[in-house]
Amino acid sequence: MPRMSGKKAKLALEICIDRDGVLCVDCGKRPAREVHHVDENEENNPPDGSNWWGLCHSCHRKMHPRGPNKPTLTPSERMTLLESESESVRESMPEEAKAQTLEMAKNSVCYPMFVEWLGGIIDEMGIISLADVKNGGAYKVGCSQQAIQRYSDALCSFTAPYEYFVNEEGKRFIRRRQTKPVILPLKVASMNRDNDA
Repeated sequence: MPRMSGKKAKLALEICIDRDGVLCVDCGKRPAREVHHVDENEENNPPDGSNWWGLCHSCHRKMHPRGPNKPTLTPSERMTLLESESESVRESMPEEAKAQTLEMAKNSVCYPMFVEWLGGIIDEMGIISLADVKNGGAYKVGCSQQAIQRYSDALCSFTAPYEYFVNEEGKRFIRRRQTKPVILPLKVASMNRDNDA
């Protein structure tokens, strides 16, 4: 399909921003920088912009995934498929094991989506409050706030790419790790501890 020229795309984006505001209509977190055709027909360009959405780059890539791993199912369709495929196996399991396998299936879908969502926000904004991560992440990937907290803890662990940061008011944020953690050999670490005493 033919793509809009640069000038037409810029004008279309201006129409979207005038109508919907400067933020992406999908995530509502990052600035809208690209035009998405709602009906997937790039030739349908009405002058009033009724077939366009203003999206950030990350959300637009989600609308049009590329490459060999291009998903053909939506996350909710994948979750439904996982649940139905494992139903016969779970019937013979004890109740506690059934709950664990469903949670594992949910995590296999939600965690990668959360990692991508959080990475996009950190790349764009540099920092985000933990409250916004819990609320926005839970809404965006369809998981509980408790699951999002677990995912955040994993991504902010000692060797992970992000870290928690507390401002002067005591509010917690997540940002890209400022320094790489230094891991000392056990012998050096124990010598340092002895010297501190």
